[in-house]
Amino acid sequence: MNVYQLLSSTLIGTTSMTLYSYLISKIERKNYREPRLLNKLIEKLPIPRDVHPSTGWILHYKVGFGFALFYHLTWNKYKPFRNMPTAITMGLINGLLGIGVWDRVFKIHPHPPDIDHRAFYRHLIIAHGIYGAGAYFGYLLTRERK
Repeated sequence: MNVYQLLSSTLIGTTSMTLYSYLISKIERKNYREPRLLNKLIEKLPIPRDVHPSTGWILHYKVGFGFALFYHLTWNKYKPFRNMPTAITMGLINGLLGIGVWDRVFKIHPHPPDIDHRAFYRHLIIAHGIYGAGAYFGYLLTRERK
């Protein structure tokens, strides 16, 4: 596996998704900013700790790395799936997975942030489709030429 390709997919996919989330948050005046929501969740846990502002960002990019790793394994094993429509579809499916995780976290957390969950979940579908497109672009950007 090409490590540069994996890192490029992670960085471009996650950054594209996050920029979209920040833009839509600003336009709609809602908090769809995943790194900040992660920080709020950690800060409000009932155990004392200092939470660095970068903690949510690090977690967000770690999840992006996990998705990119899955994409690369799929694309390297099943070459017909190595295309933009499949990448976007994989992103949309990951959005459904993300909704399940966020929903569970919000339900079990003692002090979840006060957000419009339905709007946030709709947003996650589109954001993850953008992630898939960005991850595929990162994959193509650093692929080995033959």
